[in-house]
Amino acid sequence: MIHLAKRVFRQTINDKRSVMMILVAPLLILTLVYFLLGDSDYVPTVGINKNAIPDSLVTALEEQDLNVIDINDAQQAKEYLKNHNDVDAIFTLS
Repeated sequence: MIHLAKRVFRQTINDKRSVMMILVAPLLILTLVYFLLGDSDYVPTVGINKNAIPDSLVTALEEQDLNVIDINDAQQAKEYLKNHNDVDAIFTLS
């Protein structure tokens, strides 16, 4: 069993395409993802209806790294998102 494992390992090391796919390709992909998503100073803006959401949830949202604005009319949430491009999401509970 050990001899079989050694043979498979030797064959994998000698195959340059396998080594590239095992080692280099994930490093390249993770580096690209880091440059695309990792170095951003963007702070999302979330609208909430403070009257309809429990206080503990409002406090937890405000402690996060995001801007929280109070939206009183939760029924018009879709329309509010269309008219206000600076708001990323509206959080409501029904």
